[in-house]
Amino acid sequence: MFPNAKVILVSIDTLRADHVGSYGYDRPTSPFLDRIAAEGVVFENAIAQSSWTLPSHAALFTSRYPSELGLGGWPEPGALADEFVTLAEVLQSNGFATCAFTGSGWVAPRYGLQQGYGLYDQRGGGLRATMPQLVEQLPKFAGERFFLFLHTYDVHRYEPPQALLSQFLRPYAGPLRASAALREVVQRGDNAEWVAGLTPKDVDYLVDVYDASIRLVDTYLENLVGRLVELGVWDDVLLIVTSDHGEEFLEHGRTGHGYRPFDEQIRVPLILRLPGGRAGGLRIAEQVRLIDVMPTVLDLLGIRETPPSMRGESLVPMMFGTPVSREAFTDSGHEPLVSLRTAGWKLIYNTRSHHAAFYDLVADPAERSDRSDERSSDRDRAVRSVTDWLSQIRTGKTAPRAEAGSETEKEQLRSLGYVE
Repeated sequence: MFPNAKVILVSIDTLRADHVGSYGYDRPTSPFLDRIAAEGVVFENAIAQSSWTLPSHAALFTSRYPSELGLGGWPEPGALADEFVTLAEVLQSNGFATCAFTGSGWVAPRYGLQQGYGLYDQRGGGLRATMPQLVEQLPKFAGERFFLFLHTYDVHRYEPPQALLSQFLRPYAGPLRASAALREVVQRGDNAEWVAGLTPKDVDYLVDVYDASIRLVDTYLENLVGRLVELGVWDDVLLIVTSDHGEEFLEHGRTGHGYRPFDEQIRVPLILRLPGGRAGGLRIAEQVRLIDVMPTVLDLLGIRETPPSMRGESLVPMMFGTPVSREAFTDSGHEPLVSLRTAGWKLIYNTRSHHAAFYDLVADPAERSDRSDERSSDRDRAVRSVTDWLSQIRTGKTAPRAEAGSETEKEQLRSLGYVE
């Protein structure tokens, strides 16, 4: 459909869907992205295949499930093996210049996600450091077909500039205001005592910092598109904006992400803008998955020789035909939990204890009540579906161990709250 499009895939790490204006949020976190959404396609219920960074991005790039890739949880998740074909590799083999500008950490080259990129910049430091390098490089490949992957931890890091924070900050004089490394405490797996002491005002402060961080990324995205307009290529851009996972604010007793596949951790924005703004204003309520992104991009570009192993399906028929919700499996978090989500219910299954919790998403969208007792037959059918799925994708292969990281990369992980 758009064989000469220039493709930009933006991953705003840790962005949950319900904190974006075009998804119904009432705070001004994303005014520019909302304008993009108004001339694009908004998938209202997009589900990530993991609740944390590395396995979710691997699924996004390969259209394969994290367990199928052999990837696990923190602290030793493994690395994406060379045998798996990535979106960048397919596009590179079809004549696209490929480049990535990332926040490093869990998307550092040693984790295998650099496959297929001619340039893979991992300086980290947020978009303040990344964007000048990207803007400098843009004119060098603007005259050809290119695939650009832009990833940022700016939302994950809880470090918005004071000028933006002041726009979101409610009155607060609590102890978190003085925390120099808020992000580290939010994400730590051993923060139960800290979490237990949080007050409602403390949680409001976390949300305020988080929302201001979203607004920071939104501003940088506006600057990037402005540069694309100056270069005369914006009308040729196929833009996909999404996230790898969300963030919890005590909805189920935790902060951070990567632990349990409730919606605040796995429901992410997915906004697609076609070249020239075609199909603008389309909203699709039916459920889709991040593994659907790769086949969708290839379909829109008219690339027919695609990896036969892709688990996802193109979203193009949903955009121009009759949408049908797709079952969404999620796995490879830090705990042995997998989930199966449909448009009406969700099963969360512990692969170690075999405990299953069943949630009615229509009557209980916040997933507060386990309905297993009253809907035991539905739960049992869902468990069979999950175990059948696991038997298909878990081949017993273990992902190769990631190479030892540099001190800089280790510090980047520590700064994101991952400490050993």
